[in-house]
Amino acid sequence: MDKTIQWIRKRGLSAFLNCLAFIIIIGMLLFITSVLWTVIEKSMWKVGLCLTSDCIRSTQDIFSGSIAILELFSRIGTWFATVGGIVVALLNYINSSAATAFGNHVSHSRIFYDYVTSEISKREKIKAVNVDIYVIYALAFDNSRLGVMRVSSKYRTTMADVAHVIESSNSLMMSASADGFRFSDHQHRLIAALSALGIKLTTQPRIDFFQVEEEVFDLLDAINHVFCAEDPVEKLPQRNYR
Repeated sequence: MDKTIQWIRKRGLSAFLNCLAFIIIIGMLLFITSVLWTVIEKSMWKVGLCLTSDCIRSTQDIFSGSIAILELFSRIGTWFATVGGIVVALLNYINSSAATAFGNHVSHSRIFYDYVTSEISKREKIKAVNVDIYVIYALAFDNSRLGVMRVSSKYRTTMADVAHVIESSNSLMMSASADGFRFSDHQHRLIAALSALGIKLTTQPRIDFFQVEEEVFDLLDAINHVFCAEDPVEKLPQRNYR
């Protein structure tokens, strides 16, 4: 469907005009050929000029087939022009809708960027260089260029992966087995999960890393609260492994 719309936008009008011109040209060629053939077959050049009612009626009868061809292609051209008018109107609508959708995309992405930038500046442990805001936006609103601001399923899945790391670490912390919670394993799993969101963390000492991840989780919850209010994303679980 998208490819069809793009083709209509780029070549629809020229294709319509070319087809209309083709119909007119074919109709005129057939009409002229039929007239000439009739003139030659009937030796019409030997007939003198006559403008009486009978002569005109007789001439009409002789060229009735040629006139029928002209009328047929006139009807086809009229019908095609009518359909073409609808196509042109559709083309204008598509172009207008596309322009509006792109304008909404630019406005929405700018608001998102400014908001996240402001939120990052409020948090001491997060460096702006380690957060690719456009990756987060593109992941969360993958159809925004079409004017659709619904949160994507891929973003939900990525957020669920982060939540799973937290829940898994909580469970391991409560486990009595020898393979319980291990900070290094938790750190690497969380780094991998957040990298899919465009957030880059590095390995750090235990306390420092916990402080950074707390601010990252708080940032993500703030983003989801503000930009996913109409299509809520579940808040990240509480951390019990600290």
